[in-house]
Amino acid sequence: MLNLQSEFEEKLNTAKTNYLKSLNEKHTLLGILKDLMFKTDDLKDENLVNAFQEAYGYIHKLSGSSAMFGFSELGQTSNKLELLLKDFIKNDYSSDKEVICENFEILLNEIEKAIKKD
Repeated sequence: MLNLQSEFEEKLNTAKTNYLKSLNEKHTLLGILKDLMFKTDDLKDENLVNAFQEAYGYIHKLSGSSAMFGFSELGQTSNKLELLLKDFIKNDYSSDKEVICENFEILLNEIEKAIKKD
């Protein structure tokens, strides 16, 4: 029984290590998307629309996975931004981009904290 428990803990630690590596990648990618999203207000720019939709997808996944690995603050922060982005996209990009930008910065900071924490 002890052997099964230690094997499980080893696999869990490996999964958490891989998750932390993915957070580094997500931080970089979300930073790039943030720059794209807030550099123009031209909603005819297909890159802008795609950046918002892509960011939403990554943040949705982050919101669901972060709590599972013990990063509750990151989960709450990403969930808040996910809901803001969902509303923004649903309302044809007419919500306040400033609030989304501020929450994006908070999320990027939370990702950095999670990476440094472990």
